[in-house]
Amino acid sequence: MRVLVLGATGHTGRLVCKKLVDRDVDVVAGVRRSTSRDVTDLGAAQIIDVDLEEDIQHAFEGIEKVIFAAGSGSKTGLDKTIAIDLNGALKCIELAEKFKIKRFVMLSSMGVENPELLPKELRPYLNAKSAVDEQLRRSELDHVIVRPARLTFEPAAHTISAAPNVHHFTPISREDVAEIMVNLLLDCSIVGKTIELMGGTTPTNVALQSLVRTGVAA
Repeated sequence: MRVLVLGATGHTGRLVCKKLVDRDVDVVAGVRRSTSRDVTDLGAAQIIDVDLEEDIQHAFEGIEKVIFAAGSGSKTGLDKTIAIDLNGALKCIELAEKFKIKRFVMLSSMGVENPELLPKELRPYLNAKSAVDEQLRRSELDHVIVRPARLTFEPAAHTISAAPNVHHFTPISREDVAEIMVNLLLDCSIVGKTIELMGGTTPTNVALQSLVRTGVAA
């Protein structure tokens, strides 16, 4: 199985790549400019240049599943938010449909339903994510949308809270989110759902199994 990880050199994307490699998955790491980034630790079977502002059709050739963990970053302006977080992500959904990708896991964000509750400077990003999430829902792709609370660099706690419409933005470890995204990519029992994640006390596997049993994911 060949899995394309978009945003492979981002903080969460790196963790996703390593966890997939640990599970013997054939990882294709999509990197904006591989020559200008440290990619030696990804362990990917293939590293390809993927600039979301350019033609990226080549990235989807021979791919079975996709994890989208790319982003413009916190230090860029509105132009990059629109170019990457909005238009770039929409382009990836379109190409995934064209190439009949078997599963698509999207990294989104808590707060997209109520951006007015968060700082003003985050609203363009949240609005972009909201539009992308909606397009993914309307697509014919087998998909899952993961919306974490604020991400930290703490080691994985292996405990979370996972439920739709969570209103308490308890931070969650990037490593926990990466592990969950990998689990959701490989285990296709949750389909077409939006899962909001934050730090909690429920073991990760129990929380996800509960979503399958009860169907409470949005």
